Amino acid sequence: MELGSRGVVSVVVGDADTAVRVGSGDVPVLGTPRLLALAEGATVEAVAG
Repeated sequence: MELGSRGVVSVVVGDADTAVRVGSGDVPVLGTPRLLALAEGATVEAVAG
């Protein structure tokens, strides 16, 4: 991966993506597991070029 590489992903957060639903917290915000999956997806996009 080259310095400055970019990858872009997007998601519309729904009930199934919240911290409450995925068991990572008790507030209705984007859950950490989903956030990390988005970061991983962006990394894959960046590497793929």
